[in-house]
Amino acid sequence: MISDDAKDAAKVDQQLDEAEEVQAEEEPTRLWWETNPELSERFRRS
Repeated sequence: MISDDAKDAAKVDQQLDEAEEVQAEEEPTRLWWETNPELSERFRRS
């Protein structure tokens, strides 16, 4: 059972890494307040 968990964990890690790569290619990293509609107007980065 433990070896099955390790195999599953490796698969999940790979899937998460791939998803992060796709997301990184799609949009630049933004700070949390830049995605909040109420705060994005008040705290813009130049």
